[in-house]
Amino acid sequence: MKFSFFLKDSKKESSLIYLVARVGDSRIKISTGFTITTKSWSSIKARVKPNYAGQELNVRLDKIEAASREIYNRARVLEIIDTTELFNYVKNAIVESGLLDRRSMDTTTIQYAIGEFRKQLKLGTRPNKRKVGTTVSYSYLQHFQTVDNFLTEILPEKTPFSYLISKDFALKFNEYRKNHWSDATSIKYIRLLRRFLLWCKDTHLYSFEEFPQILTLPEEHETTLFALSDDELRAIENLDLKDRPALDKVRDLFLISCYTGLRYSDVSRLGAEHIGATEIRLSTKKTGDNVRCPITPRLRRVLEKYAPLFIFNKISSQRANEHLKLIARKAEILGMMEMVTYKFGQKVVEVKPKCDLIAWHCSRRTFITLSLVKGVQPMAVQSVSGHKKDSKAFNRYVKFADNQVDAQMNSAWE
Repeated sequence: MKFSFFLKDSKKESSLIYLVARVGDSRIKISTGFTITTKSWSSIKARVKPNYAGQELNVRLDKIEAASREIYNRARVLEIIDTTELFNYVKNAIVESGLLDRRSMDTTTIQYAIGEFRKQLKLGTRPNKRKVGTTVSYSYLQHFQTVDNFLTEILPEKTPFSYLISKDFALKFNEYRKNHWSDATSIKYIRLLRRFLLWCKDTHLYSFEEFPQILTLPEEHETTLFALSDDELRAIENLDLKDRPALDKVRDLFLISCYTGLRYSDVSRLGAEHIGATEIRLSTKKTGDNVRCPITPRLRRVLEKYAPLFIFNKISSQRANEHLKLIARKAEILGMMEMVTYKFGQKVVEVKPKCDLIAWHCSRRTFITLSLVKGVQPMAVQSVSGHKKDSKAFNRYVKFADNQVDAQMNSAWE
């Protein structure tokens, strides 16, 4: 790695001095924070001319160059080979050295780091040394987009990482959480934000010992699990929607989800290539796992409406959820339900009719809980739903299904 100095704009009367580090055809520029009159600068020697004032600046530049070489040698000892990672390491170490005129002027912003992180995501592998080689799922991309969106909303332009420990960030972050996220949702996005910061640390974009206090994970609480009963599912299945073809198609997709456990991102892209004589096979969009869903009699009746081409309605998930609430209301799924969530550790209870609470993910919960209630072995259900062994989420479904069985037994033996 070679180091040299140059003026940012030699055509002006005065200009900032930049340090440039080169490796092959690649280079980075770092502002030293020092300004000098352009006529006193020697572009050949990259120093202040001998017959001009400012010779003490040459001493400072010599120290910066020597320190830069030492930093580069440390990077070699650490076996940092990747060019981008090497540049980030050298850049941050120089900024932290205290030799530049404005030590606080870390030119690496959160926005820049997010851009680099997104570039890495586009390569298709998880950008984290702790999980080398693992693929980036569709869900991971979606969730990071949400993190990116909320950071864009609350961060000033060109934000240094030091802002993350400021009172201003804490106030804005908590206000956003209060207005948009429950504790369960906060846990998901704080974890992803912490993973992003770890990646920044791994790539020497940001050095820290502990996560900012504001990114402490909230305590986990068990919230309400909403799934349809078999009677409610049949009410939707038997609903006459011949005069509402748009609702009819959304209802059919929802039923397919209820009979397979497929998420909306998968059921909405089903085609003839996925549907066989006895099973549905596809790679899930969220996790990339290959799943196999047996075609049961109730599922077959829905699929036969679309054979042999199996062309299903293309509609956004938001619009599909709007239609689903209307379908549930028409099916008279009007029972009131108490929904328990938590915000900042405080229990929040809302009572609403089920038709207003229903959303597409309810289909996946319905498939799992009804399968368990009907006696299907948990391992068999997991093989279709894609849940891993000892999954916390799946164990919640098992507990929920057990409670439903207990309620049915108590009702039968009153």
